[in-house]
Amino acid sequence: MALPVARFSQQLTVGIFADNLAKYSIGTAKKEEHTIGSGKHVSMQEEEEEEEEEEEEEEEEEEEEEEEEEEEEEEEEEEEEEEKEEEEEEEEEEEEEEEEEEEEEEEEEEEEEEEEEEEEEEEEEEKEEEEEEEEKEVVQIFNLNFAPEIAEILCVTYKMF
Repeated sequence: MALPVARFSQQLTVGIFADNLAKYSIGTAKKEEHTIGSGKHVSMQEEEEEEEEEEEEEEEEEEEEEEEEEEEEEEEEEEEEEEKEEEEEEEEEEEEEEEEEEEEEEEEEEEEEEEEEEEEEEEEEEKEEEEEEEEKEVVQIFNLNFAPEIAEILCVTYKMF
């Protein structure tokens, strides 16, 4: 009989141990979880801390991405401003070139007008010289063919017409 009592007490002890172990496991399960395959126990706090760290890392990554996006936007804005400045400079250069061309055209026109005036003056001078030569020839003809008093009258009359 001793044997069955020993077995009973052994079973009872094992049962109590199992019962206590179950209670302990249930109580600590809320605080600790068993990681499969690693044999390590990770506490809930550590897991929460890891989750918080992961969230913080994600937030930091998001902030970095936002900062990068802002930097890209700023760079794009700077590029646009530079392009605008370049366009304005090109427009100014074009305007300056147009003004220079207009000035050159005006100078050319003035030169042409001056040349035309000079040509007209030369033509007038040539006409005057021709008229003077004709007049001299006529006066010589009058002086050779007529008496000096008559030649003088004819010359004055010729000059009037």
